[in-house]
This record gives sequence, C-alpha cells and structure tokens, in this order.
Amino acid sequence: MPIDKHTGEFIDLTEAKEMTNSYQAAFPNEPKCFFLGSEKLQSVIDQDGCIGLRMYRAFDVVRNEQNVVIVGVDANGNDMTSGLLLDRSEICPNSCDPTSPLS
Repeated sequence: MPIDKHTGEFIDLTEAKEMTNSYQAAFPNEPKCFFLGSEKLQSVIDQDGCIGLRMYRAFDVVRNEQNVVIVGVDANGNDMTSGLLLDRSEICPNSCDPTSPLS
C-alpha cells in the first residue's frame, strides 16, 4: 500500500479506548505511551520534503528503557535519516494522564 501525506485514519474514542486497553491487558509490563513535545515533532515534520513520520520502537541501553525513534519520511517512502531524528520521550507510567480513558 503506497504512503502519502494522507496515510492514516482518524478513529473515535470508543475504538481508541478498546485498542489501548487491549494492548495494556496483553502487555501489562510495557510502557503505555510516549510523550514528545509539539515543537520537536513539528521540527521533524517541517523538514524539506517530509510527508509524514515513521516511529520505530527502540531500547535505550543507557536509560535501560523502551522508547521510540521518530524520523521524517519523504514522498518516496524513505526515512530521512540525514535529517532530524527524535527520541528521549517521556514514558508512561512515569508521565501519564491518570484521568484519560486511554490509560
């Protein structure tokens, strides 16, 4: 399936809650989510030729924790690895919204 700047689908809260709760039940010891600031994400998106983001699951051996590496993607579907790479998110359960139906 080809990718472009329109790839992805919006879902409603019911589906989002079902999906996140199912994941958390299946993987109770895994991080629930990762937070990255909008300025950092926008900097990756604003790179010339960037049509979207790719998120790689990662493991930080220094911090001994899972994380994500964010990289811009160009119109050919290639990772923009010579550009900005984003990591070091804040991880839930350390940084969570306790009132969210998603957690």
